[in-house]
Formats: sequence, C-alpha cells, structure tokens
Amino acid sequence: MSLVSPVAILTPAYPPDRGGLGLALGRLARRLSVRVPVEVIVIQRSRSASLCADRQDDVNVIVIRITGPRWDALQQRAFRLLSERGPYRLVHGVYPSRTGFLATLAARYFSIPVLLAARGNDLEKDIFRDPWQSGVLHALRQADLTVGVSRDLCRIAQALGARATRWLPNGVDCQHFQPGAADASLYEKWSLQDAFPLIGFSGEARRKKGLDALLRAFGLLRLRYPQARLLLLGGVREDDREEYEHLLDSLPGIRAGIMAIDWLSQEDLASYYRLLDLVWHPSSHDGMPNAVLEALACGIPVVAARVGGIVDVLEGSVWEPWMIPPSSPLDLAESSLKLLALPREERARLGAAGRLYVGRHFSAGGEVDAYLAVYEQLTTGDEYTRSSSSTSP
Repeated sequence: MSLVSPVAILTPAYPPDRGGLGLALGRLARRLSVRVPVEVIVIQRSRSASLCADRQDDVNVIVIRITGPRWDALQQRAFRLLSERGPYRLVHGVYPSRTGFLATLAARYFSIPVLLAARGNDLEKDIFRDPWQSGVLHALRQADLTVGVSRDLCRIAQALGARATRWLPNGVDCQHFQPGAADASLYEKWSLQDAFPLIGFSGEARRKKGLDALLRAFGLLRLRYPQARLLLLGGVREDDREEYEHLLDSLPGIRAGIMAIDWLSQEDLASYYRLLDLVWHPSSHDGMPNAVLEALACGIPVVAARVGGIVDVLEGSVWEPWMIPPSSPLDLAESSLKLLALPREERARLGAAGRLYVGRHFSAGGEVDAYLAVYEQLTTGDEYTRSSSSTSP
C-alpha cells in the first residue's frame, strides 16, 4: 500500500511516557512508519501550555506534543494543528475518551475516514465519567470503524452504538522478547542467588492490576516458600502507594521479599523476565496487557486473571487452564503452587508451547498488517464511500 498523505494518530500517551498505552503505540507507530508516513499528535493535560517542535522519532514518524491545563483549549489547538499540517489520508484516534471527539470532528470536517482504537479504561471507566461521556458516545457513533484490543471492548463499543467494530489485539516483538540465559549480574545486583521462586509482575503495580491480590497471594506463597521473592518490574503507581504501604504493614513477613524496581526500558525488561519462574497478572479488569504477551514470548509461565484481553490471549493456549478469577489471592497462590510442583522440564515445555502460540497469533508484524489492512479498507473501500456521502456539504 502506498500512501502519499500521512496518517494522523491522536493519542494521550507516547514514549517516553510511562505505561502500556505509550509503549504499545510507540511500537506500532515505528513499525507502521516503514510502510506509511505517520504523524503522531500527543495531547496531554499539564500545568503549563506548550507545543513541542516537530521531531523525527524514527524513519517516517513525526511526533508533535501539545500540552496545557485546559482540555477544551488543547482540543482547539490540536484541531488547528491538523488543519495547518494536513491534508491527511486518515485520522486514527487512540483512546476514544480523550481523542475520539477531536478525531471524528476533524475527519468529518476534512471529509476523510476516521478510525478509533479502544484500549481499556477509555470504555470501561471513562464512559461513566461526566467529562468524557458525551464525547465518547458522539465519537463511537461517528467513527467509520472502532477497533478494540479485546473482544470485550468491542462488545462495549457495540452496546454504546458504534457503527462498526473489529477485534484488533496488541502484538509482541518475539525477536526482542525471547527465552535465554539469565543475566548472573542481576542475581548479584538484587541479592537473588538463594531466592526461589522468583515471581514477577510487570508494569506499574496498582489497584486495577490487582495490587491487593498480588500482595496477599505472595504472603500465602511465602508460607510454603519462605525464600520466594516478588519483583515489581515498574514499581508502584504513585496514586496507589498509600494502599501499597498499608498492605505491606498489614501482611506480616512479605515486605522483605518484595522488590519494587523502577520503570525499565524495553531493552532491560527482557533480561528481567529471564530471571523469573512465574509471572503474575491478577487484574480486576484489563485491556490487553503487554506484560502477558511479553512473558509468554520469553517462555515464562503466566498465571493471570480471566478478564478482558487476557482471555483473548490465553484461551486456546496451554495456559488456559491456569487462568484464575479476578481479585482472588487464594486462586493465584494455589495455581502457582501447582505450577511450581511440576517438574522443571514440564514447566519449560509449557513455556515453549506458550511462546509458539503467541508468536503465531499475536506477533508485532501481524498487528501492523492488520492495521494496514484497516487503513486500506477505510481509504479505498465502498464502506467509507457510503458513510462519507451523508456528511459531505
């Protein structure tokens, strides 16, 4: 596919911003840019207003960051920017509660297609919040297509009146995240030489991700394995630190076994996965967490909650029987104990099968191909021609 005009991607987060949304979009934009020109417009609230100078993030990715204290002023500024920098071939709004209204307004005003990409909280929580509700409803009903990283998000979008939906999951770079020998220097750095098992959670630990279940299950596991260690690869989100400290104080004996390791680069993260015996992801709700895909790609056993996009990833794989109910520390601990009781060779076999499965069904290349196919459909297909005819002056 050859696009002369760029695709405009609107988003509330992009690297170096922390969090799964920024990481996933950074990966996608860089890979898309090999095939199509991409402009990423990052719209964020902050105390002071600014518009960063254009910077070439990668081969064909131009990133423009707009910040300011008022959401209405931010959207007006972004709309003017789209007008000045266009024409665009298509507008791609990521996280509809923050970008959907602007994306659909711009697309209809300039008579170009619009794609929305739902990620999780944008439809699971923001739809119930006054500042975002009306904008989300308008955007879903105006967009030519809404894609969701989980099938559940697609069902929510349909219930809210989306014109068309499609499941389009995250992908994972299986070349970067792959099995390998553990880095001995990391054992020494964190004094892990005598630790077993090493449990990992990747991402900022917080309530949504099952912080309570995570710590309570670790306390139960330590009754059987007093040398167990829990590595929080990404630390604890600041808004949830008070709850985290309260749990540490109320659960005797776990503080010494937990290591909160601040945000890691993607380059370093794969090395930490290779240290682990298990990865936990006991979310109460979730879109499609990068951590589950990354751990599977590294061949690490995963015990995760049966919610959102986790179900889409693990159903049909060898790890389906190991899914647990959300927010259940007892189930998390019991499943982990059963896994740890298996011979090491059996855990390795399951890990290899998980890597093969995720490589076949959730590769980064497959994600890019799916988005390019959507772009092609929206910019050349009859479906868009029909929908745009009613909005033309």
